[in-house]
Amino acid sequence: MEKYKVGIWEQVFDFVTWLVIISFLGITIFFDIKQQISIPKLLYPVLILMFGYTWVIRKERKKNYERRERFSYLQQASLSLASSLNLLEVFKTIAETSLLIEKEASACIIEQITAGEPQPRFFLHIQEKPDNTYGKMVVEKENFIFQGIPRDGPSWSIGYKWFIGIPLKLGENIIGCLELYFKKKKKIDKEEIEALIALCKYSAGAITNASAYEETVLALKREKQAFLAISQVDRSLREERLDLEDQLNVILKEAFRATGAVKSEVWVLDEDVNELLCITVYPLVDMVYGVKCKAGDGSLVGETAKSKKHINCTNLQDDPRWTNPLKRRVSTGLFIPLVYREKFVGVMALFNKRGIEAFTNEDINILEGLATQAAIAIFQTKTYYKLKNATSSLVALYEISRTLAEGKELERVLNLILKKGCELFFCDNGSIMLLDEKTGELTIKTAIGLSDEVIRTTKKYVGDGSIAGWVAKEKKPLTLFGRVADERFMSVKEKVKDALCVPMIAKNRLVGVFSLSNRKGSDVFTQSDMELLTTLANEAALAIETALLYDLAQKRIKELLGIKKIASEMMITRDAKEMLGFCLNVGREVLDCEFSWFFEPKDGKYFLLSARGKGRMDERDFEGQAKIGDNTIKWIGENRKPLIIDNCEEDPRFSPIKQFSAENLLGVPVVLGENVLGVIEFFNRQPYFTKDDVRLGLVLADQMAIAIENANLFYETKKKALELSTINQIVGEMVSSTSIDELISKVVSFTTKILRSKKAWFHIVEDRELILKGETGLSDMEKKRENELVLKKGVAGVCALEKEAILISSLRDDKRIRDEDKRMYRDGSYLSAPVFIRNEVVGVLSVSDKLIGSFTEDDLSLLTTLTSQISISVENIRLYLNIENYVRDTFKILSSVVETRDPRTRGHSEKVSKYAGSLAREAGLKDEEIKRIVDASYLVDIGKLGIPENIILKEESDLSLPEIETIKRHPFIGIQMLRQHSSFRGIIQIIYHHHENYDGTGYPDGISGESIPIGSRIIAVCDSYLTALQKGKKKEEVIDFLKRRAASDFDPELVSIFINNVLPKEE
Repeated sequence: MEKYKVGIWEQVFDFVTWLVIISFLGITIFFDIKQQISIPKLLYPVLILMFGYTWVIRKERKKNYERRERFSYLQQASLSLASSLNLLEVFKTIAETSLLIEKEASACIIEQITAGEPQPRFFLHIQEKPDNTYGKMVVEKENFIFQGIPRDGPSWSIGYKWFIGIPLKLGENIIGCLELYFKKKKKIDKEEIEALIALCKYSAGAITNASAYEETVLALKREKQAFLAISQVDRSLREERLDLEDQLNVILKEAFRATGAVKSEVWVLDEDVNELLCITVYPLVDMVYGVKCKAGDGSLVGETAKSKKHINCTNLQDDPRWTNPLKRRVSTGLFIPLVYREKFVGVMALFNKRGIEAFTNEDINILEGLATQAAIAIFQTKTYYKLKNATSSLVALYEISRTLAEGKELERVLNLILKKGCELFFCDNGSIMLLDEKTGELTIKTAIGLSDEVIRTTKKYVGDGSIAGWVAKEKKPLTLFGRVADERFMSVKEKVKDALCVPMIAKNRLVGVFSLSNRKGSDVFTQSDMELLTTLANEAALAIETALLYDLAQKRIKELLGIKKIASEMMITRDAKEMLGFCLNVGREVLDCEFSWFFEPKDGKYFLLSARGKGRMDERDFEGQAKIGDNTIKWIGENRKPLIIDNCEEDPRFSPIKQFSAENLLGVPVVLGENVLGVIEFFNRQPYFTKDDVRLGLVLADQMAIAIENANLFYETKKKALELSTINQIVGEMVSSTSIDELISKVVSFTTKILRSKKAWFHIVEDRELILKGETGLSDMEKKRENELVLKKGVAGVCALEKEAILISSLRDDKRIRDEDKRMYRDGSYLSAPVFIRNEVVGVLSVSDKLIGSFTEDDLSLLTTLTSQISISVENIRLYLNIENYVRDTFKILSSVVETRDPRTRGHSEKVSKYAGSLAREAGLKDEEIKRIVDASYLVDIGKLGIPENIILKEESDLSLPEIETIKRHPFIGIQMLRQHSSFRGIIQIIYHHHENYDGTGYPDGISGESIPIGSRIIAVCDSYLTALQKGKKKEEVIDFLKRRAASDFDPELVSIFINNVLPKEE
């Protein structure tokens, strides 16, 4: 660094100026003293001012000189720093420039931040190496520092009194600091500080560039060495076909050349037993075969395998982890893990760099590339043998994958995967457990070799100490041997010889655990088994994920359809409670929960208005109660927010309900504008309610709010119109009824609608006893109560005794009901009206549980009108039944006429009707359908009256083709005979098709399968069976005949029911 010098002409100018001033002043003083010349007194001050002015100019010029000098130093330093990439030269330039700028400074230190702290990198004029005592102060303050040095400072700072510290900043980051030390206190000039700060700005960038360059050069050097070694190995391996041991020896040879090591060895992991086996050493004379160790056994090789990180040991003899299994004379060692694609395959160890030197980081960088080559060689060799041994396994896996692609139902897919897994690995037991993400619970979805009780009761949790819990927590596969002799699972109670357990992961999310245990024979699970089962588990996880997405889509569709149903129902339903019940039912079905309830606010409390459940529910058991989950309902209503409770028993806000068990609930407020119209609560969803369910609950609440508002506005207008239309409808239905039971069923159904009640029931009065014949809304206990009534007992008994309609506003206060009878009923409002025929009470119609309020006189009048119509209808039905009995007798007479023509068939129709009725009942048909089939059984051959007698009496084998065609016309003749009479209309189709075959080969129309009326199919089976017996065939032969002709002549399902259910009972 050159020092700045003042120019020669500047020096000449200064010399001449001072010479003139001094000369002039001297001459003036001389002549003044001699008084030879008279000089004015004012001339002296002028001369003095000229002298002072010249001195100031000199001083300012000196400052300019110094300023130009500092600028020159900075300019030269910036050029030097910009052109130099040598870090030492950069430090030297900075130090020299700073001392030139601050000439009174005695020493300089440059510190650079390394690992978060400043460290001295360069210093001038300091006898011993300094520390970072003052550098920390500068970096912490992040600004210029000028302060004294204490006497008790570091030893290297003795003799210095003051120091200047300036941080080296690059942008907002501090990369180090510049420190100048003084032996005496000095006043710091502002321009000097600015110059030092400017120097530091240049220096920060230069240091950063030089450091980066130096690191790049070192990295390139290391990369070159590693590249040359790896290239040599790659060329050797490509030019010659070598086995694994020879490949590793080539790699070790290059490792020696690159690092200067003297000895080496390679350990390969046996994954099946988790042991490391030494397979080659260098030199080969040191080889000892059969040497093994375990990963994590405390040795250096084991620790390297366990940590998968290199270990550089500078003194093996003093390291307790060095076991020297090969008994080699070594002092330093470097242990490198062999990892390929994040998979650990072995350990490479090198010893004695150039005899006794320790290995460096550069050696480690070079060896990492060679270690990768070694890992690839080991991995490829092991993979080759694995693939060779797994060919048969892959064939099975292909079959599973193909079946998975075709599968639709999750349970069927999982059963297939588990079955194939057990077959593939020859296991006695296996299971697939699915994870409940919210509770962390693992439950068995499907299993082989486990009892139903174990499948039903087994529950594991993530990290609970069980095998499945450990795998779920760690998300790693696990192989266990020797009756689960593993200290991690000493608490496991399952009796298993060995186990292979892998996690099922889809999209980085655990969905379950796949477990196999008790492998047959003496074989144990291997690492390849684990990998194959992991692949299988991933397939299962994908199937589960797909099924869950499918279920979610179906749920969304179900929700939309439910909302659509509600919207459609709102267009046709105006009744608030009915609409509420419909909404509750739709909501319960969509949410798949057990119960849904609606609570209505009254006088600051909430009362149950409507409830729905999977089983039959008696709303009267709960209606009017204000304590059903009282705290939760109140909370929801007051806060106007949804509420989810996962465990009702543990939540203090929930009040227990005696009548049923509540496990979890979802509550949603029903709000319209500023008013809370009620609260919906859904109970017992498995496994629990979710936030997604809240969204549906809010939509449902909005629909219910609209329904309530519409119903309230429409109620009064609709009430009268509904009464009138319902009465007309009831009258019409009564007229069309053909049986007492049908009439009563319609009556109780319509009665609840017209009187807007929940319950209605009808008694027949016979010999002072009341027999319950029809009901709607009654519970089992209430049915039993009404079946035990006599005159004067109960509400209906009092009505029958008094022979007049009664209105009970409050059962508890009504004196007509005996006290012992009141205990059988709930307190409330009741209606009961008698049914008269010829002034005799033949029945009683009763109603209770009005939806809104209590029954009124208008309701009683309406019920009396209804019972009057019932009386007329009962008379009509009795007349109809008499006519029907006459018709049935006519059927039997006509059947007898047919059988008279052919003595061989005498009694045949009676038997066919008997067997046909039994088969129809066993097939689950309704009573009305059974009756039609029995009636048709008598007349199936009525058409034979139109066939000549000489043809009828012939054996089937003696008939000619024209005669056969004539007989085939008898179904058509039969319906032509019966079509003229309305009494036969219900059985015409059964008679017409009773000779059709199930496969379509019958007559007259050749229809098949379900197209044939069920009655015709039933009669065909019974008729063929009885006809064969009449011809003298044995029962066993006939049954065998039916079985053989099932699906061709006869309905196979009806044949099965006939043989298994009808014949054992009838015979």
